[in-house]
Amino acid sequence: GVGSVLLGLPLGAMPAYVGAILMGLGAAGLALVTPKFLHGPGAEAKLTRANAAASLSGVAAPLLLGMATLTGLGGRLPLLLMAACMGLLLFAALRSAPESRSPRTVDAGDAPRVDRGTTLRNWLALVCSVSAEFCFIVWGVVRLTGTGLDAGSAAVIASSFQVGMALGRVVGPAFIARFPMVAVGTGVGAVSYTHLDVYKRQRW
Repeated sequence: GVGSVLLGLPLGAMPAYVGAILMGLGAAGLALVTPKFLHGPGAEAKLTRANAAASLSGVAAPLLLGMATLTGLGGRLPLLLMAACMGLLLFAALRSAPESRSPRTVDAGDAPRVDRGTTLRNWLALVCSVSAEFCFIVWGVVRLTGTGLDAGSAAVIASSFQVGMALGRVVGPAFIARFPMVAVGTGVGAVSYTHLDVYKRQRW
């Protein structure tokens, strides 16, 4: 919310940079705590639905900002409205928190041991999967313009990436427990990147 305010108010370049960093840190924090609340039977499907909601928001946000600009509202008011939404979320989180916040005493011998090797492998797998997503989001438009498309067409086509990701996460809960989704997702992604590379006739 603080980051949205810094971006929404005309305070200069440096506060805008700080605001963007704070918004990124806040979004990362929300993403990190989400799995903590989604556990037990069907946790994979629940987490996939949460990711789908995030993807749908990511698709809708640029459209809403574009509509706000076209209607004369500009880009600052939506950012301030975002800060208001974060304030409501904070209020709801505090209201739903348990009354007793005293930490429960846990015997060190009862704490589960963390396998550092498994944790590192899982972390690297997550980084590899997310890096492909972020690379296309950040550089997708520039790469598509290299094929001869104009900037507007490249932006529209690049946005289809978020749409495909949202659709995949919406239908994901029905398939995640039935198919090896890591292998399926990796295969589909590899085929698509290869096709895009051939289409562009240049190296990534």
